[in-house]
Amino acid sequence: MQTPGQTDQTSREPSPGQSSNGPAAIVILGAGAFLTILVVAYLCTWTGGGISSTFIPAVFALAQGIPPALLWMLMAFGFGWPLRAALVKHENLTMSLTMQLGMGVGLGMFMDLLLGSVGVLTAGKGVFAWLLLVVGCMMAIISVRRLTRPRLGGGSIDPLALVSVPAIAVLLVAAASAPGWLWQSEFAGYDALSYHLQLPAEWFLNGAITPLQHNVYSHLPSGVEATSLHLAVLVQDPIQSSTAVQCLQAMMVIATGWTVVAVAQRAGLANIAVVAGILLVSTPWVVIVGSMAYTGMPVLLMLACCLLVLVGPELLRERPVKTGAAIGILCGGAVLAKATALGMVMLPLILLMVLWSRRPVVAMVSLLAAAGCGLAMISPWLIGNLLVTGNPVFPFLAGVFGSGHWDQTQVDAWEAGHSATAGLGMRIRSLWDQWFIYGIGTQSGPAHPLAAQWSFIPVITIAGIVAGLCEARTRRLAMVLGLTLLVQVAFWMFFTHLQSRFLLPTAVVGSLAGTCLVASIFRNGPGQVGRLLVGFILLAGCLVPGWILMVAGAPPMNIGAAAQMAGGTPLLSTRLYRQKYLQEGEPDVMRREFMKHPITALNIVWPEESVYAIGMATPYYYTNRLEYRTVWDRGILSEAMSQSPDDPEAWVQALRDHGHQLLLVMPSELERWRTSGWLDPNLTVQRLDLLLEGLPVRMRFSDGSILLDLPSRDTAGSPPPTAG
Repeated sequence: MQTPGQTDQTSREPSPGQSSNGPAAIVILGAGAFLTILVVAYLCTWTGGGISSTFIPAVFALAQGIPPALLWMLMAFGFGWPLRAALVKHENLTMSLTMQLGMGVGLGMFMDLLLGSVGVLTAGKGVFAWLLLVVGCMMAIISVRRLTRPRLGGGSIDPLALVSVPAIAVLLVAAASAPGWLWQSEFAGYDALSYHLQLPAEWFLNGAITPLQHNVYSHLPSGVEATSLHLAVLVQDPIQSSTAVQCLQAMMVIATGWTVVAVAQRAGLANIAVVAGILLVSTPWVVIVGSMAYTGMPVLLMLACCLLVLVGPELLRERPVKTGAAIGILCGGAVLAKATALGMVMLPLILLMVLWSRRPVVAMVSLLAAAGCGLAMISPWLIGNLLVTGNPVFPFLAGVFGSGHWDQTQVDAWEAGHSATAGLGMRIRSLWDQWFIYGIGTQSGPAHPLAAQWSFIPVITIAGIVAGLCEARTRRLAMVLGLTLLVQVAFWMFFTHLQSRFLLPTAVVGSLAGTCLVASIFRNGPGQVGRLLVGFILLAGCLVPGWILMVAGAPPMNIGAAAQMAGGTPLLSTRLYRQKYLQEGEPDVMRREFMKHPITALNIVWPEESVYAIGMATPYYYTNRLEYRTVWDRGILSEAMSQSPDDPEAWVQALRDHGHQLLLVMPSELERWRTSGWLDPNLTVQRLDLLLEGLPVRMRFSDGSILLDLPSRDTAGSPPPTAG
């Protein structure tokens, strides 16, 4: 059995098509890649029209965001050392490093969630968070030294990897942008502002990871959000840490690209394995989600690591318990990141384990080991929900385990919003629309600008699997990919609400299918001309994310401006802005600036007044005392309207009794919720009109939102304060 103290003595020859010039070649290629990234990043931060490039702010933003993210990845790699040593057969250096990182990322999320839930992660002004980081990094350094000591002074790299540089540059530029700015296909990161970043910000203030009754998304697995909390504690600011959070996701994109290359190498396609990595990192959807504070990237990394194990079935048959345990840790980590990994990762792997085991005993033993380790990985989520709501998977399966603090109308609204009622024909059509032609032709429009965010991946996926099944040397890999894709597509069609982004794990399958396609075209390996042709085709695909970034039309002014977004301007911090406009006094200029968005007014002019918001579920940049609810949750106003259906004064008094002085209303969002059938039935149009008619307006904003005073009984009728 491999132990942390052992090293791999097996020598490796460079694969065909790889450089074998040792460190000098790696340094030269690395320098070329770095310079190319700088050039492409500069171009991506330039919009013309008199607006200068924000390349320098992007560099500074990345210089602040990359170090904490890199330290977290190094910590995770260190935590993966004992798992890799105990569970993974040491075949070669690449597989060892890859599996150690994959399992380490899963364990890192587990530890952050567990320690955050008991308040240790946030204790002592971040002392314990730093201690955890230091221990993990020390383990990483020791493990790398022991793994690579026999190989110091040698190495190899495929020059074809350089064509991925334009896509990686776009990934980094997008990661440097302020959350809530880029990518209209994701409504500028609505989910990030609603809960992926908002929950860590609230947990940072609360001092622990806890389920929140006003934000149902806090009841989801929250592994990635726990890592975001860790980064916020390191930086000691949940808004300043947002760039680090996005950089961490970008690093997982690159790690997944490395992993699919390792899968292709293990499948016997070493001479073209780099194709898989290039296809993965250049998929526009991967670049988009991988540059945001979303949860999809760990899922892709865990899936790729599982395929690395199962693409050669001998590990499962020779070491069923240990291999099953490793797969269970990876699957558990994927679910801890995103609940849909149950169907997109876990179900296909269960099928593959059963088929690859051949003997029922081997299948049973490996599945039991996987189930035990997987349940252990997600136990912080299950136990936390069970203690708070009585339902370990709340808000799912409410009919089985109970609905906790929710009533039946909330359960019905949630289920309607997170499932599809379409017939089989419409589900098949949705697959065509959301995967094959997403963002092309009629799929795009001014209200929701999209682009070809799947690029060539759907066609490559199908063609690659079919071609792979026809070739003896790629048949096993093609079978693994085909079965995985079938389960993923079936799960997406029948158990999700048919969003294109939920198909993201198919990018792992598609990138590997691309190697099968290339292998079938060049049966004896691509020669120099063939590699050149493949390189040009891949380069065209790597330019697509940059084109989409330009089509989005987002000015570069908000690159590196996350903290300033909370002040309503990318030019001045909140403190300086307040000093300039409140102490020096420029009321006309100030009022025009404040009318742009309520964030500016509430954070700067009235930061001490408590606000109750309805129709607003993206509170991330609000730094004042603001109470909100997601569309699925109920609050003070709903309860007051339920108890006193026709008494607006009672509604206002209920808000005042809870310490609120202001009411922020966003009519457009309320209307969207109403037409979707999700709006709280107590918040009827008639009641809201009745409420607003009786309240003095403090300010109307250009986005349509309204800020109103909540007068107490003894101050009713008094004129409200103004911005001037």
